[in-house]
Amino acid sequence: MAMITRPIDRLPPEILGEIFKLVHTMEAAHGTRIGCCDQEHVVRRPRSPDKLAEVCTRWRSAALETRELWCRIAVHRSEKWLELGLTRSGNKPLHVGLHHPTTSLASWSLLEGHTQRLRSLTVAWYECKGTQKLFWRLIRMVANMQLPLLEELSVDYSTFADYWPGGGVDERGWSFVLKGTRLPALRVLCLKDAWIPWDSPIFSQLRVLHIEGINLHTSKWLFLDEFLALLQGCPYLEYLDLSDAYFVRFPSTEATDPDSDLVVGFPALRYLRLGWDSVWLRPSAIFQMLAHFRLENQTTVAIKSLYEPLCVSSRPRSFPRCTLRNLIPRNPTCLPILATATTLCLPSMEFDAPHDMRFMASKADDPHRGSLTVDLLKWHKCSDNPWPTCRCADDQLMDICTVFAQAPLQRLELGSDAFSVSGLSAAFRRLPHIRILEVSLKDPYSLEEVIEALATHADPTNLESETKRGVVLPKLRTLRMKTFNWHSKLLSNIAEHLDWRSKRGTELSQLHIEVRGRPQDEEGEIEHEFEHSAQLLRLQMFVVDPVLYVDIPSPSRRTANPPSFELI
Repeated sequence: MAMITRPIDRLPPEILGEIFKLVHTMEAAHGTRIGCCDQEHVVRRPRSPDKLAEVCTRWRSAALETRELWCRIAVHRSEKWLELGLTRSGNKPLHVGLHHPTTSLASWSLLEGHTQRLRSLTVAWYECKGTQKLFWRLIRMVANMQLPLLEELSVDYSTFADYWPGGGVDERGWSFVLKGTRLPALRVLCLKDAWIPWDSPIFSQLRVLHIEGINLHTSKWLFLDEFLALLQGCPYLEYLDLSDAYFVRFPSTEATDPDSDLVVGFPALRYLRLGWDSVWLRPSAIFQMLAHFRLENQTTVAIKSLYEPLCVSSRPRSFPRCTLRNLIPRNPTCLPILATATTLCLPSMEFDAPHDMRFMASKADDPHRGSLTVDLLKWHKCSDNPWPTCRCADDQLMDICTVFAQAPLQRLELGSDAFSVSGLSAAFRRLPHIRILEVSLKDPYSLEEVIEALATHADPTNLESETKRGVVLPKLRTLRMKTFNWHSKLLSNIAEHLDWRSKRGTELSQLHIEVRGRPQDEEGEIEHEFEHSAQLLRLQMFVVDPVLYVDIPSPSRRTANPPSFELI
């Protein structure tokens, strides 16, 4: 107990060392991704060891005695930090990153006497004139070394060339050989602009496999069955990332049924990421691969497809428009989330890209495991899409509802304003079990379109009396709405449509509204306060629990009132 209240300048060196290790671990982990060895996972040079050693003599002594602080070494333009790290780390395992062509060979010469301690190694730098041969010479030196403790190897020679098939470069990606006898402990392999022979025994011992940014000559491509057989020999995989990696030959057909009976199970897989450009690969390529997978409930899946909205005959290859229906197999045995998802989120897209679509599906009991994220992104080089925005978005929305037809969806989060009233109404009819609806839109008029879609009949073809035809989302009990721009008719329009639903037998339990930008007069007083309060009281008539209303007014010229929170 006395140790807890003791001033930090009087703590024993061993306690200071433990604190330093904790700070160092947190700083080193900043910006990394769990299980991923892409560019965000490069070994970074934490600032804590040298900065801590500069505080005072006691801290310097404690830092120098704490060997773990000096094991994570990133080399850029000078080998000085490497020399210090090798000396001060004692016999602790090393995590080294080589990030500059002018120092990498000299750094490796220093490391050769410490290769028995290497736990992780990253060799990554951007393409510079005359450095390509130097980089791959270094990689082959690493591959020919006996590294008994090495668990993680990341190779990244980032190039700025246009590597798309049919683009400025016919082939991208260098090959080198890794031998399992020299790397018996290797578990994490991240390759960007690089690859190893597909018959390498290294694959069978991996937990993490990340291949990105390669475009091989077609003579080096694997048939889909061959690649599936390779994955079948990787029973310990926990993380698999194939982003912009073109080395698999898919059947030359648009059929979405599997062309063989080969099935690959991943009992340990926690994360799967597939990202290909459907301008150059058939839109059904991801579908055909997923159709052979049998994923577990805990597997998180991320899919990205860069597509061209319309076929362009002038392209070297021209494929049909990519849609969700030819991207995702509607088979829960392949993707269990299709039958277990309870939450569906359609967030707003950056840069106001109306033809881009993103959605995320997850389970309420464990939203961070077993989720599915899909990005359908318009190819940046294609011309403006002549399709109307709402038509494109509405079609995609209906595809999403079709794919999740078997899922017990209960929560819908809507952040995209690309949908029309008719498209939203049609989607709501296909989601009868939704109990919670969250809407966050910048435009209040788009928010009103969502409310208008809620005030529609479940079956528009039913000719029964007006009050017996039912409404969309009949089980809706919680409605949360947020908009960043206020207008005078917003609350009255919401009340009008809730009144319409109430007359047809549906009543909300909870209503949360957040609006911003309500104007004030010169004295900072809210304009039309009496009328505004009357509208809030009317809203309460259609809700069981007290309405939560958050009002963030626009600042006046003289004062800036804080947000007001009201329980009606």
